[in-house]
Amino acid sequence: MLTHRLPYLLLYLLFSFSAFAKCPEKPILPIVKSGDRAELEMLAEELKDCPKLLDSLGLVYHELGVLSFRNGDIEKAVQEMQLAVDYRKKAFAGEAHEDLGRSYFNLGFFYERSKDYGQASTCYRAAADIQQGLNNRVLHRATALRVAKMDSYAGDFDKAERLLRWVIEDTEEGEALNLAKARSDLGLLYTERKASQKAIQQLQLALPYFSQQEMLQDEAAALLNLAKAHYHLGHFTETKQFGSQALASYQALEDIDYQARVKNLLGLAAMKSQQHDSAAQLLKEALELARKAEAKEDAAAIMDNIGELALQQGKPDQAADWFLKAMQTLKADFYPDSPLQKAERQYLEKTPYKIDLSVYLNDLLRALLAQHEQSGEEQYLQAAVPWLKAGDYLIDQLRSAHSDAGTKLFWREEALPFYERAVRICTAQQATADAFYFLEKSQSVLLLEALAEADALSTIPDSLQQQERALRRQLNRLQLELDQAGSESVAVVLDQALGVEQELERLTDYLSQSFPVYQRQTAGAAVISWEPFQSNYLKGQGRALIHYLFGEERAYLLYANGQESQLLDLGSSDTLARQVESFLHWFSAPALIEQAPAAYKEQAYALFQKLLPISGPLKAKALLVIPGGPLAYVPFEALLSAPYPGTDLSTAPYLVNSHIVSYSFSATLYDQLENNTGSPVMQAYAMAPFAQQSKGGHGTLKYSPVELEAIAAHFQMHSFRDGAATRQAFIAAMGQAGILHLSTHAYGAYDGKQPYIALADSSIFLTDLYHWDIPAELVVLSACQSNIGRLARGEGVLGLGRGFFYAGANSIVASLWNLNDQSASQVISDFYASLAEGQPKAAALQSAKAQYLQDTKVAAFRKSPYYWAGLTYYGDSKPLKAEGTGFPLWWAFGLIAFLVIAAYFFGRRRA
Repeated sequence: MLTHRLPYLLLYLLFSFSAFAKCPEKPILPIVKSGDRAELEMLAEELKDCPKLLDSLGLVYHELGVLSFRNGDIEKAVQEMQLAVDYRKKAFAGEAHEDLGRSYFNLGFFYERSKDYGQASTCYRAAADIQQGLNNRVLHRATALRVAKMDSYAGDFDKAERLLRWVIEDTEEGEALNLAKARSDLGLLYTERKASQKAIQQLQLALPYFSQQEMLQDEAAALLNLAKAHYHLGHFTETKQFGSQALASYQALEDIDYQARVKNLLGLAAMKSQQHDSAAQLLKEALELARKAEAKEDAAAIMDNIGELALQQGKPDQAADWFLKAMQTLKADFYPDSPLQKAERQYLEKTPYKIDLSVYLNDLLRALLAQHEQSGEEQYLQAAVPWLKAGDYLIDQLRSAHSDAGTKLFWREEALPFYERAVRICTAQQATADAFYFLEKSQSVLLLEALAEADALSTIPDSLQQQERALRRQLNRLQLELDQAGSESVAVVLDQALGVEQELERLTDYLSQSFPVYQRQTAGAAVISWEPFQSNYLKGQGRALIHYLFGEERAYLLYANGQESQLLDLGSSDTLARQVESFLHWFSAPALIEQAPAAYKEQAYALFQKLLPISGPLKAKALLVIPGGPLAYVPFEALLSAPYPGTDLSTAPYLVNSHIVSYSFSATLYDQLENNTGSPVMQAYAMAPFAQQSKGGHGTLKYSPVELEAIAAHFQMHSFRDGAATRQAFIAAMGQAGILHLSTHAYGAYDGKQPYIALADSSIFLTDLYHWDIPAELVVLSACQSNIGRLARGEGVLGLGRGFFYAGANSIVASLWNLNDQSASQVISDFYASLAEGQPKAAALQSAKAQYLQDTKVAAFRKSPYYWAGLTYYGDSKPLKAEGTGFPLWWAFGLIAFLVIAAYFFGRRRA
């Protein structure tokens, strides 16, 4: 046997000797220290064939990367430092080694200088992990500050904030420098998020340390950021005060780039103070300094502000030129085509200037609109078209670059002014198809993307799905704890949150790489276009679309039925908001309407005229309303479609008497729900935790049993009353329920807290719904305030109703205010009866409300809209389906009754 193996052994030794023989015999360190590029490159080639000297090869590439950076070749520096990282990772085989940490840090720095902040953050994080493994606390925290800064630069504000707060809370004695730097960086982050009061608080804590330690650069930065925070608050005297101090510091440092930034800010403050001559001089000086410093980003920002000054002075032509110059300073000859070409899309995907470009592009649209209004010429509206396409694509890239829900929402809110101007331009042109597209992009895009992500998650193995959801639940829970934590526990919770965040990032990276379907579906959600929507849901359907955009300046309406469409400017958003607020006041207490019915009816008709100022009648029995902004709180069914002088609250021409009103978060979501085949419904699960008990400050709802009896009369029902209606019972039921009915208390949380719906032993919070599967055909939230909550600009109401859609429900009935238990139970009972007869869900709710108004047993004062208009329907236009059939439920019940009778008579004949 040995003789057979001997040739192989000799061959192995020969190759091993050959490999070692190729290792260079000359000393390596002197060549590295010499810094001679040619010698280093030659040495690298020799070392590539020497496996035992991988650490030396890493050292050589590390030095080559440094040399390339010093020579201004960032791209080559990145490539060579990446090789240094790769070889050192192999050499140290998972060991936390200082040399590998140094290469990671340099690679992060090179990415930072090339403005690839995402890659920079990843590299700095790896360097920080190595320093932590080496128990080098000071370097670990200093590197963590770099990670946070990169996340902040990239617009990942929530991640950056958690990390900076952790550094601050976990500081020990002797770490005053890192503490001050973390506070300063957090102040800058809050300034960028326009949380200016919080920014000022952190910066004022950091500033004394920099002053005492004579750290002039950091002191100047803190002063500049204080000036910015005061500027955002409209405190222009303080802006000038801190800005002047920062300018003096930067002049002492001979830093002309930052001098330009300070003068730019001072110019803005002068402009806001209507000191136009002073503003023009300061901005001119700032631009000269930025050009001298060859700081093109700063030069672009200053050009944009010069354009803003021209726009304020009524010179839109000059303004448009400056806004275009600002963009073309960042990318020469940038002028997009319509539709966008592949190269233009690729640039917008990769550019590090996404945030800057979005600002300048939006300003250019403002200038083009001003030119159109000043001249009346159509050419300016036509000139805006390619910029609309580019801006929309850019906003999608900005949003999709982030995974954190809070950060995504921030960028959604920032995008609303763009979509407002896009719809304004389309309205001026009566371009229905384009207006419809931009209206859709202005509404609930994050909800659509969340549903797409849920679909994507369903394509991966169950174990990974559960792991991903568990991590997201854990991160949300920790974020809630952070919002409520006392000072003693903040550091612990932050540490846990950072660990979960990193674990979730690693998992999502793995899912994106391993499951292409997941990567495609999580890249964003497309919206339906006008032609198929009109064809499928309006033409021949007896339905009208009522689609709003509630912008910062003005509100807009797209009204369309099967024959026509109208684009309408509804005027000032502030004026409309006040009118809506005044109308909603009627529903703040039960007796207000009945005490002044004539005044209510006058306002209800006036608001109808304001919200639907179309030419001619509505021409449709069914109305699909997609509300914008505070219109989401308006019960359209309670508006009056004609003046009504009488005082009888039951016979007024409410919209509910003539139309079936349903709502949707967007037309795209409506289309998805219509195309969802859904599951046949026979199983109803109903929870009434306060049917006969009060608990935890929640009173008894004595009409809950009436609702449960109404369901049981028509559907196979599993009911959970009082102590049985627990969180665990809900979790067990939510995946099986065709109908899920919750007769309980809820809280809409206008005040920034979590909306919740109460159960016997705990509550269901909105964030719970974001991580559950609830594929119910119908969810009925017979609870107060179950469809209200925080109003997020450009996204809608973040309430429980939206949360159930997020979880997979196909339709929702929920409330806009505090319901009257007795009246709500009557409407809901009639609603279920109509559903069982086969009526579509929206029609069933309308029918139930109309029956309530016509019921002579209902007291006259209870005919007030307060008692019947609070429940609204969001969802598809279809009826429920009986299990195993495509027939309406009442047919199924009729068939069962027929079979029972037939069996009875057949049995008698046999006897």
